[in-house]
Amino acid sequence: MFLGLYGQSPEAKLHIEPQFGQAGTIFHFKATHFEPGKQLKVSIIAPNRKQIYNDVLVTDDNGNIGWGRLGRSSTRDWLKGKYTLVVIGESNGETVTLKEFFELT
Repeated sequence: MFLGLYGQSPEAKLHIEPQFGQAGTIFHFKATHFEPGKQLKVSIIAPNRKQIYNDVLVTDDNGNIGWGRLGRSSTRDWLKGKYTLVVIGESNGETVTLKEFFELT
């Protein structure tokens, strides 16, 4: 069993800081453990299910997109409620879709 796990990369992860905030809060996102130099499709879905952000970003040499490259500042015209961050990319040779939530209070 140990030999089967040897050499495998960690699973892709998605982090959001903070997870709650008022209008004006800057939400920082970090995607980790994807394949280096690969494109990630990134989108944010508002509480009314409308997509308010859509972009393609390239991971660094470690397979990450860090806090500084991926963040959004909420404004007064953002709806209060739960937002969904969706990241799609390659990890361990497979296409992975990750979702995390943050809330504007």
